[in-house]
Amino acid sequence: MTHAHLFNRHTRQTVGVQFRYDTIDDVGLYQTAGRERINTVRVDDVNQFSVGTFYENEIEWTERFRSILGLRADHHYFDVASDLNANSGNEDDYIVSPKLSFIYTATDQIELYASAGLGFHSNDARGTTIEINPGDLTAADKVDPLVRSTGIHQTHCPTRL
Repeated sequence: MTHAHLFNRHTRQTVGVQFRYDTIDDVGLYQTAGRERINTVRVDDVNQFSVGTFYENEIEWTERFRSILGLRADHHYFDVASDLNANSGNEDDYIVSPKLSFIYTATDQIELYASAGLGFHSNDARGTTIEINPGDLTAADKVDPLVRSTGIHQTHCPTRL
């Protein structure tokens, strides 16, 4: 985090990186009756790696009003080893997500927020490499690894309790 001045206004900039690696062995899909497994539909080993970088710039325009501009870039890599070889494979995807917030300090106890931005969620890795439905061996549709979401939010909250 660095502090600086822009347009004669106090600014705070933050840059970061996030890494994550998950290894999931024997993740299964089962048919059940009365909470007892009666058939194995599929069993897979899944490895997932993700890296995200972000930048945030906060500017204090006045004593009571500030803005925060953020940008995040994420890359995800999925590797699936399925018990049905056709459903094994790997897939990767990336996505960029901007965000913008305005914050107004109405009183010493209340701040008003208006925020908008883009985000995402990651789908199940097995759906990104699937070719054949393991239940009936018909062709299956893959899913997008990362799916866009949009958020708009406005609220007020106490600055102190």
